[in-house]
Amino acid sequence: MPVTAALTPVGASPTVPTAGPLLLAAVLLAVAGAAKLRVPDGTVRALHAAGIPAARGHGRLLGLVEVVLGASVLLVGGRALAALLAAAYLGFATFTARLLSVDRSGAGCGCFGADDAPVGATHVAVNAALATGCLAAVVCPVAGVADVVRQQPLAGLPFLALVAVGAWAAHLALTALPALRAVVDEVHRASAEVA
Repeated sequence: MPVTAALTPVGASPTVPTAGPLLLAAVLLAVAGAAKLRVPDGTVRALHAAGIPAARGHGRLLGLVEVVLGASVLLVGGRALAALLAAAYLGFATFTARLLSVDRSGAGCGCFGADDAPVGATHVAVNAALATGCLAAVVCPVAGVADVVRQQPLAGLPFLALVAVGAWAAHLALTALPALRAVVDEVHRASAEVA
């Protein structure tokens, strides 16, 4: 019996439709956590902007928790880890909504450590959507990525590619899209002042 099969939680399936959204959310969380471990400054600034006292160590600790949770979901899967991941993303949605309500200066989200994309409604929506995908995996539990890939055609390469592209798209929605929106808003303000 493969090691991952021994770790697969009872009732978790490698072939449920919730595998993609759950694993995408886990990859994104692990990437965000790794970025916070490397450079936690943006996260600390976001916490301060929301009125939460924090030091660099707190940003790194949050990053470590994110890496461990994301990796655990990828390796093991199951209802309990899906519920924890859903709770994390619900927490992020709540945090970004709070940040929007208390700081109108365009504070960075701190999602990816040093990457200071201005927080916006997109952050709340993306985090809420990811939480929903994770909650679906609580109802229809998913095994770890090795078990999921084993059940996919072409050695799971198309599935893994879709998960990676989805995680990248979510990353862009949280970083590049808000930054682009801020530039467009600035151009509109500047053109209104000239006119």
